[in-house]
Amino acid sequence: MLFLYAALWRAGLIPRVLAVVGLVTCALQITGVPLRALLGYPVVMEMAVPLGPAYAGLGLWLIVKGFGERREAALDRAVP
Repeated sequence: MLFLYAALWRAGLIPRVLAVVGLVTCALQITGVPLRALLGYPVVMEMAVPLGPAYAGLGLWLIVKGFGERREAALDRAVP
């Protein structure tokens, strides 16, 4: 999911704020759950909770806005 948010940010397909929130919440989840468990520390589930609303926000944005407009514009530029 971290790479998905980074790719969506890089491509400009979602608002930058939504992409940054997704990147931050993914980083929190990575450091709070699997990394701590791997190092033998107790898991901090509170660091994974913000990822849920970030996923919901991304899903809602894609359902409402989609990729249509920018995809068509990119195709128009690519076709000679």
